[in-house]
Amino acid sequence: MDSKHDLNNDRAPILVFVIENNSGSGTPLAFGLSNRENQWTIKLSISAVKKNIPCNQDGCEHKWSYMDLSNGKGFERIRECNSFTWNPLVMIDKHRPSKIAITNVLHGSILCWFHIMQTIGENFNQLNIPWSLRYPLALAFKVIGRSRTEEESKELGLLYHDFVNSLKLSDNIKQKLITDLDQNWLCDEWRISFIDAGRILQNFECVMTTNNFTERLNRTIEANYTGIQTVVHFVERLYGIKLKRENLTENTGQFQFEAGLATLFDMKSIEVQNCPKKLSSDKLRRLNHGRLYFLLGLVEPSNNANYFYIRKSDNSQILESPFNGKFVELDSEAINNLKPLFNKLEKKHFDNVMHREGFYLANILTGECMLCYDFIWNGPFRDVCKHVVFLIMLISMIWIKHYSSNKQKKV
Repeated sequence: MDSKHDLNNDRAPILVFVIENNSGSGTPLAFGLSNRENQWTIKLSISAVKKNIPCNQDGCEHKWSYMDLSNGKGFERIRECNSFTWNPLVMIDKHRPSKIAITNVLHGSILCWFHIMQTIGENFNQLNIPWSLRYPLALAFKVIGRSRTEEESKELGLLYHDFVNSLKLSDNIKQKLITDLDQNWLCDEWRISFIDAGRILQNFECVMTTNNFTERLNRTIEANYTGIQTVVHFVERLYGIKLKRENLTENTGQFQFEAGLATLFDMKSIEVQNCPKKLSSDKLRRLNHGRLYFLLGLVEPSNNANYFYIRKSDNSQILESPFNGKFVELDSEAINNLKPLFNKLEKKHFDNVMHREGFYLANILTGECMLCYDFIWNGPFRDVCKHVVFLIMLISMIWIKHYSSNKQKKV
């Protein structure tokens, strides 16, 4: 969920709700238009959308109608059926009114990682952090983001303090970095929206990690409808309904229908609803890496069926940039100082499995792969790291082999 103010010349905020469909593409769910943006107007838009989500019962006609408001100042759309189970997790930018509006109306709010890292990068620029320390600092920040409980995030936050204090930076910059974490990210208001603990849901195949679908949708609208336009003109062109009012003729007041941008969105949604899920370039790259690991046979089982060991290669000082795919050589001293955070992230699993030096420890159920830069940077929700991809392939092959063997025995 995101809003944009420059789609009309009155700068009236347009609140856009975007969902991910079964094919992995973004599609608009609703648009909200208001005269100002605050927690009340956002909550009104959310409530209106929630009331009109249809049920999922077969044979239901999903009837709806418009009714005047009791105060006579407008109307609302009423749906006879309703999906009472629709209670999604909403991804937002770090915007307090949006968070307040979502509270007690929907499941909760989570922060977009793209905007989180954009803010962190801007902070690094303002503080003139040396480039050699930016990736280690970002990794330390991401380790905290991988916390699966609030208590764990607080403990990792203290280790982050120690890590920052170990860097060759001025005391003033160190204090600003620590204060930024404590006051802007690990504060009571934003902690659960920031860390992985707030993103864990049952019966969800994946959870978005960025608001990029919404950003792309806004760009599509801008690309198609350029130039200054009034609010009414914007709505008319978006939905393809235009009221004839230029001249006083016999046709004045009649509606003219044309294919608006909303029609295009609907057509795309229908077109891809039965298509197989698309693999983005980064997911395809992890899949290919997983296939390579599968061929190399780098996995070893543990004493717990949910955990596996994957042999490490000797490149702990190398990070593949998530921005351009190039390899970045990390500052060796800074990476060594990161070990307490890495160890803390991994330690919680040692009640279930033994630690082995020189191996990644991967949990096939949660998608966690401790000490893996890919997992630390991207998390397990949108996609798992290449090691877990490899494990999924391996287990699938074992299951197929076992199933085929049992089938042959029965025959």
